[in-house]
Amino acid sequence: MRVPPKQTVGDNDLSEKSSKDGSVLANLLLTVRERLLAGLVTTAARRDATLGTATRLGSDGRVYNILGDKTAIKVGDNGMVRGELLTFGFGGRIEIGDWFYLGPMSTIWSASEINIGDRVLISHSVAIHDSDSHPTDPQLRFAQTRQILTKGHPRENPGVKTKPVRIGNDVWIGMGAIIMKGVTIGDRAIIGARAVVKTDVPADGFVSSPSNEPNA
Repeated sequence: MRVPPKQTVGDNDLSEKSSKDGSVLANLLLTVRERLLAGLVTTAARRDATLGTATRLGSDGRVYNILGDKTAIKVGDNGMVRGELLTFGFGGRIEIGDWFYLGPMSTIWSASEINIGDRVLISHSVAIHDSDSHPTDPQLRFAQTRQILTKGHPRENPGVKTKPVRIGNDVWIGMGAIIMKGVTIGDRAIIGARAVVKTDVPADGFVSSPSNEPNA
């Protein structure tokens, strides 16, 4: 019966070092991959949108300019987009100021006009829409859906209700919040996590999350 060789303390140290080295290399490769992908995404976005100096997209950022007008989506300088900017086929305009951040899985969809000021921080999973996206009439809604699936997005409004959204400077919008069509949010306002904003918010205003728990 063969007896396996005893493992010394030095062998354990070597094994741990190899494992750490492998982890460092894997993280380095992932970082390089993310940066390369982000660069490709940003280059592609510049074909469909007007991006300012040093503004870039993360690897998870997307621009869908269904309208096809490059000037319909504008982001100022020093911005970071990790969510989605989209204009509809029948209209829409998105104008964003400098030092803007859009978190992962957040969506800004415009069929009318969305105007966002400078130094606005938008967390992850936020939805900002200036329309209902679909008609409320079921027949019109099905007609729109059928056209999207068979011919592409309609170039004429199929009965979708729209109203501009305006967000001032230095606004912070927490994770999971929803900003509905027609809303104006004043400068320096704070929108709490998962809040649903249907009416205007004044400058320096605060909209709490729906949990009703005390804020720190």
